[in-house]
Amino acid sequence: LIERQGQIHQGNNSWAIGYSRNPASAYLAALMGPHNPFPIALADIDMELIAEWYDFCTSKALKYDAVHDTAESLGDVLMAICSAGRATPRHDGVKWGVVIDRPETLVIDHVNARNSAEFSWSRNYFEPPHAFRISFSDETNEYEPAERIVPWPGHTGAITLTEELSLPGKTDPSEIWREARRRMYELIFRPASFSAMQSGRSRVATRGDLVMGNFDALERAQFAARVKSVTGTLVELDEVIPPYSNLAIRFKAY
Repeated sequence: LIERQGQIHQGNNSWAIGYSRNPASAYLAALMGPHNPFPIALADIDMELIAEWYDFCTSKALKYDAVHDTAESLGDVLMAICSAGRATPRHDGVKWGVVIDRPETLVIDHVNARNSAEFSWSRNYFEPPHAFRISFSDETNEYEPAERIVPWPGHTGAITLTEELSLPGKTDPSEIWREARRRMYELIFRPASFSAMQSGRSRVATRGDLVMGNFDALERAQFAARVKSVTGTLVELDEVIPPYSNLAIRFKAY
């Protein structure tokens, strides 16, 4: 495996061969190791992003301890490793990297009815189980097979309905509980998905970027307009906007 050397908080980006439980190290090993018939060169990996992910995994105490001793596709291995570090694999056409599942603050693009088409949205409705049931190798008991039941948030009483959850590479019982509970909150607070199609050869946003969106299909108070002219503090739009007590405008430059 590949391990980051030096003090993380000092921004030391040097790496060396060694043992590490960090998912970022396992990701590099999967890409560059001898088991890969077509090893990825260091120049083809976004090492700055991987180092950032390494720090993220360290701060969240995320580990990856799976043993890959059977034939698997590189894509499956990378997905398993990244899921343990709250990320997904990414290749932007130039270099390998990851998309980290974390809040972003920089808005890269604004999608609306004037610059996109085929907008749709869906929402998942489900009856949650009483708990998730996770099988794993327990590192606190010499890696013997174990099982942990994590109750659904707010559930009280007996647990009679469970669903199996797979957490590849997790061997720490406390991390099992934390990541299972996090998955529950994802299902609770991320029930909706939105999609839209944009034309053009070059788009600003890429996978993992934060984008804003406004569509009157979701709320009639939302409008998408273009600026016709600006005179001092007077901005003329090509749409008639009804007066609202609370009005906010976001401008996108082209």
